[in-house]
Order: sequence, then structure tokens, then C-alpha cells
Amino acid sequence: MESGREAVARKEKAEESEDLRYERNRFVAFAFASADAFLETDVELQVLYATGAVKSLIGIGDDAIIGSNLADAMIARDRARIRAMAAMAQRAGRSGPVLLSAIADDAPPLLELGVTFLPNRKGRLYFTLRSGEARLSQGGSGNKGTEAGGLLNAEDFTTAACDIAAQYHAGGGEAAITLLEITGLNDLESRLGAKGAQELMEDIAAYLQISSVDGAAARLTADRYGVVHKADLNVSALESSLAERAKSADPKGKGVSIGAQHVDLNDTELSETDLAKAVIYTITRFAENSGDLTVSDLKDSYRSMLDETRGKIAEFKRMIANQQFDVAFQPIVDLSTGAVHHYEALMRIKSGGENSSPYDTITFAEGAGVIQELDLAMCRQVIWNLKAVGDPTVAAAINLSGRSLGTPGFIESLTAMLKKNEILRQAVMFEITESSQIDDLEATNKVVQELRRLGHKVGLDDFGAGAAAFQYLNALQVDCVKIDGYYVQESGRSERGKAFLRSIVMLCSDLEIETVGEMIETREDAEYLKSLGVHYGQGYYFGRPKIGLPGVPQSKVTAA
Repeated sequence: MESGREAVARKEKAEESEDLRYERNRFVAFAFASADAFLETDVELQVLYATGAVKSLIGIGDDAIIGSNLADAMIARDRARIRAMAAMAQRAGRSGPVLLSAIADDAPPLLELGVTFLPNRKGRLYFTLRSGEARLSQGGSGNKGTEAGGLLNAEDFTTAACDIAAQYHAGGGEAAITLLEITGLNDLESRLGAKGAQELMEDIAAYLQISSVDGAAARLTADRYGVVHKADLNVSALESSLAERAKSADPKGKGVSIGAQHVDLNDTELSETDLAKAVIYTITRFAENSGDLTVSDLKDSYRSMLDETRGKIAEFKRMIANQQFDVAFQPIVDLSTGAVHHYEALMRIKSGGENSSPYDTITFAEGAGVIQELDLAMCRQVIWNLKAVGDPTVAAAINLSGRSLGTPGFIESLTAMLKKNEILRQAVMFEITESSQIDDLEATNKVVQELRRLGHKVGLDDFGAGAAAFQYLNALQVDCVKIDGYYVQESGRSERGKAFLRSIVMLCSDLEIETVGEMIETREDAEYLKSLGVHYGQGYYFGRPKIGLPGVPQSKVTAA
């Protein structure tokens, strides 16, 4: 009986011309310059030819794989990706390399596949294969996402985009980000039903992932996607492939319309990493927009918003570099003695005066992912002020964003700075702000404990202002909690407010955590908080924020 290999070989021998054999052999020789195995398939992914280390890479020998479907050799979650690679190659000429996984237990955990399409008489796909371990050692992730179809969530997409931009910048390569809006996708999903919609979403995810660098693709909203890719990606081919797949799935044949914005990650004023942050911040603003945006709106507004964001990041970085901000200090008083216990360090934009609020600047910096630079700059300024005072009994608390605490580079810079100034370990305190949500509480708690191990007290700022306050208190072992001023004010207006404030104080007492009440404006406020057992107070009753620590000459503060 004729084997599958023999049948395919006989058919190919009859159909294959001398020119085609020469072209394939030349391509095989070229492919092996950077690959360990080579496969030829038809457009349906049936394997026609195999050579090289096929057995060791996918767990199936040359004889067995001839006549089989290449997708069947991959694990289930990667079959959509290899089909997408084939479709994209037929449009763009090539696709990949992409990290996939073979189904065999004895195969490597990841394979790196690239494919080229030669539109000859029958149409042939030529796959190059090598172990994905080399890609991993060079910085590729190979990680699967957390959303439907293996796409990344928005937070991981932001991180991946910035990491890739930095890697490409260091290596001299060029990367880009494309934002896609698929209009009509929700309606199409409802027409397809649950199973059909799931299959379509998996295929859309596959097209984006095989077009991306290291799987950096995300579904940002119901109809908006983002992908980080090499600058030479054929984005038009990606759009066409997605539109064709949607139309073929639609029982009404309507499909969807797709709008795309493509941004190269290179800029004369910003680094690639900062430009990536600008792009992601702009995308996030679009994702949060509840209005009905048309594709034309997207194309017009996206570029305008991106230019605005790029300018704001550049301006922010100049402000930090040129130290165009001051540090104001507001006293925090021991309610039992009336003496100043320590000060809170507050940022003030120099053009705004002592009482100006930096809220918009800080909110933007957190959203754009550049808040770490401000937090480090504040730390440097506070340490300078404490040294200038020269009094070991004077202490100051510095606000740290939750986003900064989740950035390894920031932690390294901060701990290095603190170790150089160990003499101030009792004087430098920290308050973790809740303005930016902390996703990995376990990792953040490790950072908090390291700061405490170095001798610095750590507290939670504005406790109760955000929905995650009690979750943070449970997960983060801290020394102090600053009760949000809303509850202090509300306690003077209603019995319900008093009850809520008492409950917070009692909880902290049970946990042996000190408390600070803020927004204290009258003597009555101070006395009431003292009667509840609150340890410290802060507010205009005790003093407004002033530029520079008391005892530091204003001339020195201005020159700092």
C-alpha cells in the first residue's frame, strides 16, 4: 500500500517543474543559513517536503510529517496562529518569525517559525524552523497574554511596548505601534453567536500576535486593538487579512471596516521608550473615551492627541532636568504634645506659587508612565533639604506613586540613593499614594519591607479615598495610615461620618498602625481626633505648606 509520503512524492514529481525544484533548492540553501529545519507546504498547510532537524524540533520525523497538516503538529492554542501566518504570508510575501509550541512532549517548549510564500503555479509556503530558546536568551518573551485569545491586557501591553522600544533603540532597530479600530465588530459578534464569535476573536488575536514583536498585542476596548511590531510590517496586509476573515465569517457577508494609525517609535526629542509611553498614553485616552468615534475621527484626533502627548512628555522631562519645581513642606503635628513630628514634602510648580496644586502634572505623569522620574527628583530635593537643616530630629515624608513602586529601575535608583545617605534613614519617610492603582500587591509589599529594613518608615496616603484602601491595608505591612481628609471633615457633619472615622481608627489600633488625620482646620477638629486616638494631625490649623524646610535659608532653597 502506498504511504502518504510516497503518494505526495509521486504527485509532486509529476507536477513539479525543473525550475520550481531549482527555486526550492536555492531557497532551502538560503533558509539553512539561519534555521535548523525547513518545511514546504501547500496553502492548506499540508506538508510536501521536509529536511533538517524536524524530528528534534517538533517531535515528528521527516517520513511521518510528509502528507500531514503542519497545524496539527502544534498545540491547540497555536493552530490559529500558524494559519494566520500562512494567510498573512500569501498577502505580504512573508510572515514571522513567531514563537509557537509543538504538541509532542519531547519537543522544545518553543519553536521559532518564519514563512515565505512563493506564488508559483500551485502556490507554496516555505517554513523555516529553529529552537525558540535562542530567541528567549536574546530577550524575547514568548509569553502568552491574559485576555481572550492570549492577547495582553492594557497594563502588560504598556510594559511590553516600552520594553521593546528600549531593546530596539539599544540594538539599532526600528519598532512601531499600530492602533486598530474595527467598526462593526460588536454587531458581527452578536450575529455569529457564542461559538462563532469566540473563533473569530481567536483568529483576530492570532493575526495580531503573529504580526507583533514577542506577542505584544492587546484588545484595548471592545473594538480597539493595539500591536507593537517591526517598522517594516505590512500593516495594509494585516488590515486586509482581518477584514477578509471577518467577512468570510459573517452570515450576512457584511464584515467590518478597519481604521489604523501607525506610529514609528523614533523621535528627535524623545527616546523610543518615552515615545512608546506617549503612544500608549494616547491609546489609553482613546480607550477610556465613551463617545462614538468614527474611523475618520480616529485618524484625525489620534495624531493630534499623540502630538500633544509627545509635547507634554518632553516638557515634563525638561521641567525635571531644569528643576523647574519646588518642594513645599507642611507640618504634621503630634496631637498629644502639639509638637511637630515631621513634615510632608509636596511638589509645587515654580510658576504656580506655594499654594499651587501639581495635581494635573502628577496625574499626567502617572498616566504617561513617567512618574518615576518625578518621584526620584523629589527624593533628591528632600534629602538636600534635610542635609541643609543639619538637625537629625527633623524628618520629612515623601510621596511615592504605586506605579513607581512597580518599576524595577526606580527601586534600584531609590535604594542606591538611600544607601548613600544612611545617616538620614530616620529622617526620610515615605507615603504610598493611591492615585495610581497597584496591581501586584505582593511585589509592592516586598519593596515596602525593603525600605523599612533600610530604616525608613512607610505609610499609606489618603486612606479611604480609593476603593482598594482596605485591600492595600491588608496586603501592605506599613507603619502609618493617613486618613483621607474627607472623613475628617465628614465626622464634623454627621453621626455616620463620626462612626466611619472611629472604625478606621479602631482598625488601625488593632493592627498597631499609627494614624494621621489630615485637613484639620480648627481646634475642635484637632481635639476630636485626639479623643479618638489619632496620633498625628495635618492641616491649615497647624500650618500651610512652605517652600523649603524651616531653618534652611531661602537663598539656599532657591539655588538648590
